[in-house]
Amino acid sequence: MPNETKSKKLLKNMIIYFIGNVSTKLIAFFMLPLYTMLILREDFGYYYQIQNIMYVVVPMLFIEVWNGILRFMYEQKETKDKYSIITNGFVITFTSTIIYFIAFAIFLNFVEIRNPMLVVLYGSLYSIQFVFQYAARGLGKNMVFMVSGIVCSVVNIASNIVLIVFFKMGLSALLISYCLGMFASIIAVEIGAGIIRNNNSWKIDKAILRKMFIYCAPLLVNTIPYWFLSSYNSIVIFNVLGESQNGVFAVAVRIGVVLTLFTTVFNMAWQEAAFEVSSSSGRGIYYSKVLNNYIKVLVCGMLVILPLVSITFSYFVLGEGYSGAKVLLPLYFLAASFSAVSGFFGQLFEAEKKTNIIFISTLAGGAVSVFAVHMLIPLIGLQAAAISMILGFGVNIVIRMFLIQKSVKISLNYGFIALSLVAFAGVGYCFFKGGLLGNVAVGIAAIVLSLYLCRDIIGGVLKGVKVGKR
Repeated sequence: MPNETKSKKLLKNMIIYFIGNVSTKLIAFFMLPLYTMLILREDFGYYYQIQNIMYVVVPMLFIEVWNGILRFMYEQKETKDKYSIITNGFVITFTSTIIYFIAFAIFLNFVEIRNPMLVVLYGSLYSIQFVFQYAARGLGKNMVFMVSGIVCSVVNIASNIVLIVFFKMGLSALLISYCLGMFASIIAVEIGAGIIRNNNSWKIDKAILRKMFIYCAPLLVNTIPYWFLSSYNSIVIFNVLGESQNGVFAVAVRIGVVLTLFTTVFNMAWQEAAFEVSSSSGRGIYYSKVLNNYIKVLVCGMLVILPLVSITFSYFVLGEGYSGAKVLLPLYFLAASFSAVSGFFGQLFEAEKKTNIIFISTLAGGAVSVFAVHMLIPLIGLQAAAISMILGFGVNIVIRMFLIQKSVKISLNYGFIALSLVAFAGVGYCFFKGGLLGNVAVGIAAIVLSLYLCRDIIGGVLKGVKVGKR
């Protein structure tokens, strides 16, 4: 498949995933006025703590089987063979669910958890939703995936409004709403893709189970150090600074979704594109082109978003107790960008079926992040969370860039990266010192500069949209 055709397909999938994810991700941003006005910082901090723990527990116990399902479905040509992969993925999911329930019951004997039934339901639905959505993607039902994201968001928003505004439920409302949204998403996928209804291949195949386990097991091993790299800082904030400060940090993360929305969408589309070209001899050129364009868009996104966030912050964050989140944003956006580039390389290793290599870089980055957050948090408080992520993902990227060269040659535009860091420092300074007029001026300049730098990318997007309409 020519690089131009592959790029168009990548772009098409990005548009679909953007529509599917934009509603789900932006809910965290546009619900901020409601959260910060009616949810106590302590409750919001506790909810964020639950999410961070689930980010490691669920992928670990379920060995990220959804990635294995998608990867092996792409290797099958016949629909019945794809469903056979889904069936065996269900076997792993069912087994993992039982282990999850047992482990949770044992854990409750040693640790007190608020709303335990809702928490355990949250984790199980979290994993099942991933399995159904990735199975739909494996069947080529990307539009179903898109609709399921919209359904999830509508149910989540409606439930949040009713339970928080009218029933004053606080923490319980957050958990119930998310569970209802995930359940609705699962039903939507089943209706649209027939994951269970259309499956006529219910035979358990030990060979497939063995292959999926071998593929997914290294991802399991990678999950723990990745959690230490990306989410452990919140645990430290919770234990050292308290639930209230963790709630403030959670608001910064919710605002950061404006940038991470794009990176999540890109990585989903990129995962499929990387799988498809993993056997191509010219994949190195394609990888390099996509990576450099990805970095360009990330940089432009940060330069535009920071002044806009500075201008609009007070309109989205209404509770005075959450105002401290604003000073965390520049470094958090930079950390999110580092995380996005790291994820790009991770997808390359998955496509090359060298998931065991991911562990090395993640372990090193996680160790650096853990050390940094413990050393810095007594000195600089909440800022230590973002700085530790930047240092950890920085080490992670350097190692991955070095190791991927052994499989495929990737080239980076280091000059652009250096200039980008300088530009980020300037915009960051204006974020704190520029005031309203300064940030408006910088925001306009950043938009103009971004349109110029990304003119070819934007042209490709518009062309892709036109092609999609035909």
